[in-house]
Amino acid sequence: RPGDAIPELQSLRNANKTASSASRRLAQAHALNGELETAAAIADELLQTNPRDAEGVLLKGQLLIQQGKRDQAFAQFELAAKLDPNSSRAQFALGKAYAARGDVERARRAYNQVLALNPRAAEAQVALSRLALADGKVENSLRFAREAVRDAPSSLEARLSLVRGLLARG
Repeated sequence: RPGDAIPELQSLRNANKTASSASRRLAQAHALNGELETAAAIADELLQTNPRDAEGVLLKGQLLIQQGKRDQAFAQFELAAKLDPNSSRAQFALGKAYAARGDVERARRAYNQVLALNPRAAEAQVALSRLALADGKVENSLRFAREAVRDAPSSLEARLSLVRGLLARG
């Protein structure tokens, strides 16, 4: 339970205020505990100390999404991807943000960047499968879905993506 971890994480953070990972984990624990304002305050404090912390920026974006602040989150995801172009997590978050905005081409590029960084990223394969299916490219959709199932056989999303493609093929 996230609430159980909070005191220990707070202690770690207090022992070393410059330890970004402890602050990020503490913010995540508060968010999982439903304490979004506290999580956001910790993320803000972290970014005041280290504004170029790509993982901190990504966390801030995720917290903004949970608060329904999509435009602000999008800006954070763009910044995180710029600060660390080799972060598949930042690229994936950016892809999701582009897709939510209806910018399919940029979403596709971001998801392909995720696969360039991590060829076995099943979440990106599923996302690309969905985009291909929406474009009517059933065989491409099936190819991405099969790769996702191969790389994450227990993933419900990967299997559902495969089923959607098979149903669309007829």
